[in-house]
Formats: sequence, structure tokens, C-alpha cells
Amino acid sequence: MKKLIIAALAFLPMFAMAETSLSMGLWDAVYDDEGNLNFSYNGQDALLDVYATMSYRIVDADKGGSFDTRSIAAGSAKVVDIEDEFGVGKSLQISHDNGTVVMTRHHNFYETLPYMIVSASLKAHDGSVVATNNVKPFVTETKSSPLKGSSNRMLWVPYDNDAHGRYEVYTFNQQKTSYEVSVVWDASSRFGLVAGSVDHDKWKSGITFKGSQHKYLTKLECLSGIVDGYTRDRIAKHGYVKGTEVSSARYMIGFFDDWRVGMETFADACTTVAPRAVWEGGNPMGWSSWGVLQDHVNYQSVVDCATFMKEELYDLGFHDKDGQLLISLDSFAEGGNISASEMAKLGKRVLGSGTYKDGRETKQGLNQRVGCYGGLVIWEWSFDGHVPGTGYQGQPAYKWRDCMLKVNGQPYSVMDGGQYYAIDPTHPAVRQNMEYTFQKWASYNVKYVKFDFINAAGCEGDSWYNPEITTGKMAYNYGMKIVHDLAAQYGMYVLESMAPLFPYRWAHGRRMMCDRFSELGESEYTLNGLSWAWWTDRLYTVNDPDHLVLRKHGYNGAETAGENRVRATSGMVSGAYLFGDNFSDAVNRGYPAASREVAATFMGNADINEYVRNNVGSFRPVEGGDYTSSQQCERKFMRETDRYLYIAVFNWSKYLPMESSITWERLGFDPDNVGEIKELWSGATITPTEDGISYEIPGGDVFVFRVSKKNYDGIENIRVDETVSGPAEYYNLQGVKVADNYRGYCIKVQNGKAMKIFR
Repeated sequence: MKKLIIAALAFLPMFAMAETSLSMGLWDAVYDDEGNLNFSYNGQDALLDVYATMSYRIVDADKGGSFDTRSIAAGSAKVVDIEDEFGVGKSLQISHDNGTVVMTRHHNFYETLPYMIVSASLKAHDGSVVATNNVKPFVTETKSSPLKGSSNRMLWVPYDNDAHGRYEVYTFNQQKTSYEVSVVWDASSRFGLVAGSVDHDKWKSGITFKGSQHKYLTKLECLSGIVDGYTRDRIAKHGYVKGTEVSSARYMIGFFDDWRVGMETFADACTTVAPRAVWEGGNPMGWSSWGVLQDHVNYQSVVDCATFMKEELYDLGFHDKDGQLLISLDSFAEGGNISASEMAKLGKRVLGSGTYKDGRETKQGLNQRVGCYGGLVIWEWSFDGHVPGTGYQGQPAYKWRDCMLKVNGQPYSVMDGGQYYAIDPTHPAVRQNMEYTFQKWASYNVKYVKFDFINAAGCEGDSWYNPEITTGKMAYNYGMKIVHDLAAQYGMYVLESMAPLFPYRWAHGRRMMCDRFSELGESEYTLNGLSWAWWTDRLYTVNDPDHLVLRKHGYNGAETAGENRVRATSGMVSGAYLFGDNFSDAVNRGYPAASREVAATFMGNADINEYVRNNVGSFRPVEGGDYTSSQQCERKFMRETDRYLYIAVFNWSKYLPMESSITWERLGFDPDNVGEIKELWSGATITPTEDGISYEIPGGDVFVFRVSKKNYDGIENIRVDETVSGPAEYYNLQGVKVADNYRGYCIKVQNGKAMKIFR
């Protein structure tokens, strides 16, 4: 095909053009006079015979139709200059007119970005309101071979983290539809193709990849309007998006030499559109009642666990960067097993936000923050219960049935068996209930809230109270904005539990997977999420691996030391660091004495705690295809900071040792920059090989290597173990000035000399 350069387009009349082309970076796009749209990348055919489809309705006329660009005459193509949140660039735009409506396909390229952004929009000739619930702005079903190598993989991303689902990886010889994003890549070279939606305000989106013979791409489809069981919907169709102009979601499509960079770039593209929620408090560190106590939690057990952690673990570095611990009270705590008066006492008198002092008590309490539990879901099965917070100050009183989402006229049970029911987040009862609930939590001094089963707020329904809301995704955004704004008003951290991965912008943290506790296989399942979605730490400040348990109830204390190290490390490499053991003899639940016995070993490792305190963000997988188990969990993860390279290597075989090695080349680390290497659980100093690190890990265990950088140019730190007196300034490891009674690692600067102090 003959290609015309863009400069020539301005001087040729449209009817004279044999084709319209656009070149930017490594991309070339060509639309010819027969209606064929082809993309090449780095001089190679990549995505061929690309077309688009759309169904639509003219709302006032109550009539509709559909577009399939393969079945109509070639559209009118042009290249235009663009400037938007992604930057400055050019767009290849193709318009198709059926006499009633015009569909325009947008293929945007930017001067500084390695990917394109694609979408499709629709307008009526007469300006009428149009509606659509199914748009495929980018589809190719023509075989190509854009990937290199023969070990090609494809990733299936679940819609949410409910029902014990997981991320799944397939060899490239089948078809799978992933939710919001997917990638195909060569596990050896890491070269990959990423496709994903960057808009998450209206649509549920699906990405379909199909491969054959492990190497050929035979289908890529971007769909706005997916509904099925994985989206927790049992309604036949996605809700309609309406307006005088309607558009699909925008999709990022890009090739990357390293697919891991591609997934991180996708996350950055999303936050370019909708920034993530701001949280400056670092990783939560502390305790959750749902690990072992669960529905047996009571006031005394919370006090006992909080006191144990302060007295036995705090001085071992088990606290967050602000010197505090979180006490997260989960379901069955507030209003169930713990009364309002006891909650107030926990929040204001026993726990608090005071400064830690020498001695075991302060006026402010234990210097620990309390967390509570809520959701956007209906648990009240009679539906006739009063919605708390409604009926006051002249406002209507509502029952739960008033704010239920209906599907085919009936209350909608999100999970089979009536476990919980979908709510209409746009109903005024929901806002009033949230305002009441957050005000109550604030009176308890709550600074952390876990929102559970909020996928129930995003289901498609017959209609919503607010007529401007017409899709489940719009309803979810409406409800979660209420949560986000109230949490911001009271300075609270928001954790999403059972929740869709997108949108992300309303919460600071999200559970990566469903409930897990202490056993090796449970940690492996948890890190399935880290293996394939570590990049979500760019969407949420904190990836949460769920409560970390050392002695699980009903397991007879059978966990090995290796299993405990693995579970604790799963928290370190993910983000949040909340343990869930019962340390209280006041409740006959779990194994309090055994939990207390091992807590210092696995919750009190100074090096592990220092890392968690001073670093947010997740480790990334080293290989992206190095797994053997049914959980499809990676074995090697890495994280580079200014001063260190951290490497965590897991042995997922419970009984067989694992002997292997890892090279500096595969890690992308300069061997000339390798300083001291310490294995953090044993404290042993490791001698590297010429190429990397060799190891033999016992069955069901983990090694965490900390590689010091020779070329680290920060403040020189000298470890001393005594309190230093005299005039000085103190800084934490992020360089933020702290008080002279700061407990934990800090830098003392005095007379021009810096030293590291453990206090």
C-alpha cells in the first residue's frame, strides 16, 4: 500500500486520496479507499483489518439500528491535531454515515507516548438524543504475528475479587475475555501487547484476545457494555449511555519491550484520566479482628490484643511510619459484639492518636487508631428494617426495600442463595445512611474504614432513583463518591474489600484477593494477585493482601515456621501489614498462647518492619511466567528503592527444597552496584556469584534478600543502639523532620554528622 505523509494531506482534496495515513513514533496507521484499516508497529504488520461495531437507539423516536463498518461503504477519513490530558498529538478519525446517525472512530497518537488511545462516538443528524449499550470501537479478526518468541501467554483479569476468584494465565491458543484490561506476551523476551480501558465512569468493559498455535493473534476486541456472571449481573443487557453524543470508553493499545512496563504504563494512563485517591499515611500496620476472632470479637479481646502489640511488638518496629498501629474492627464488632459505649471507649480512651511516650500508658491511650466496617450492600433480609440515619430533621424515614436495586422487578441477590442484595446507591436513603454512619464513626475517632461487598453497588438494574444514572458503573461511581467525600471530610483511610478493580479513584487501598489466613496455599493464592496485578499499586496507594494469620482457628497450630515467614512476607511484598491472630485469653478462639509465642519472631523482624514502614507500593514479578502450581503464582518478586534492591523468592512446594539462582541481568540490575547482601529473615550475609544469587530454599519457605547499592548517594547511616542526647535535628527515612522522641529508625544530624539511630 502506498503511504502518503501527513504534510501532503493538507494540499490534496479528499476525493483524490487513495489512502489516509498517520505515522508517529513506531506506529503507522493506514486507512485505504476500500475501507481497510491497518496498523504496523516498528515496521511490522501488527493489527490488521480493524473494524468497529455499535448498536444504537434514537430515544425520542424509539427506533434503533446498528453499525458494522465492514458492511457499509468506506468512511470519510482525516488526520487532525489533538491536545488532551494525554498530551499533544494527531488523530486518525474515520466517520461512517448511514443517513440517520454518524459514527466516528478515533485513533489518537501522542508525541511522547508509546501507545494509541482509541474510541468510537455517535451523533444523530438532527441532534436527537441517542443511546447505546454495546460499542466495539476496535476489533481485528485477521491473523497476524506481532509477538516475538514461542512462549506466548495471555492474562485473564477478573472483574472483582469476590467468590474466591483469581487471575488466570493461558497459553496463546484459545480465546478469553478479560475485564477492563488484558495483555499477551512472550514469557522469555517479555515483549507484549497491552489493551485496556482508561475510562471507568460509565462502562463495564471487556478485552478479548484470541490466539492460535501459541504465536498468532487471531482476534483483539475492545467492548464497552459487557455483562455476565463475573460482573455479578444476571440481567441480559448493559445499561444504556444516552446523550446528543455518546461514546465508548477510551482504550489504550500498545506494544512494549517489557509487558510489566506495559501494565504499569496502563495504570499511569488510567490515572492521567482520573487521579487516584491521595493518601500520605503510608502502609497500614496493625491488626484485624477478622483473622481469628471474627464473630467472637468483644471489647476485652480487642483491649488485650492491642495491649499485647504495644507492650511486646512496638519496640521491635511493628508500627507505621507515624508511630501508630491500626486496630481494624471488622464485621460483628460495632453494634454487634461491641456496644456503642464500648466503641467510644476504644476509639477515644483506650485507643487514640497521642504521642508514644516511655511507659505503658499515656493520657491519650495506647496510641493506636481504630478502624470500622461498612458497605454499600443490603444485609437486611426482611427488607422492612429502618435505614439508620433516615427520618431525622424532617427527612423521610426509609426502609431497606425502598433503596433496593430491582432486576426484572425483583430484589436482586448478588450471590446465589440470597447472601446479600444489591443496593441503589443513588437513593437518598443511602446518602443519609452514609452521613449518619461516618459521623458516628468520627465520634469514635475512627481513622480507617473497610468497605465490603461494594460490588453490589455496581450491578445493572431496571432503573435507578436518580434518572441521570443509567448504568451500573455510573451508579457505583455515584455511591463511592459519597463514601470518598465523607472519608476525606473526617480524615479516614478507605479500604475496598469485595469490590471491582475499576474504578479505583474512591479508595486508598484494595484487597487483592478474597479471604485468606495462614496456610501455604492461602499465601500462594493471595500472591496470585500480586503476580499479575502488582501494577494496581499505581491505582490504589496500597495493595492489601488480607489479614496475615500465624495461628489459624481450627488448624491446631500446625503452621510451620516457613508458612509463617511466607505469610508475613506476602504482606511485606504487597503493601498493607495487618495481622489477625487472637492474642487474648478472654475469648476461646484460636490459639492465643501459641500466637503470642511466635509473634515477636514474625511480627517483630526489624528489617522487614522497616521496609514496610518506609515504602509504599508492591514488589513486581521477576519473570512473568515462572510458576508451576494451580494458583499460577510467581516465585520471584523484586522491588528497587533508592538505597536497596529487595528480592523475595518463595518455594511453593511444601515439602521439597528448591535449589536455583537469579541473575543480575534478569533483574535488570548493574552487578557493579552490588554491595552487601543480607537475607532478612535469618540475618545471614550472602555471598553472590559472578552472575547473581544462588540459593536453596527449604520446602514451604521464603528468602528475602536485601542488596545494598554501592552507588547509593543518600546520607551515610551509622547504626548505633543507644539514645543520643543533646541539641540535634531528627529525620525519618523519608527525610521528613520528626520529634526528638521519635521511636524507630531515624537520622540524627548534629554538627554536620549524620548517624542512624534505633530508638
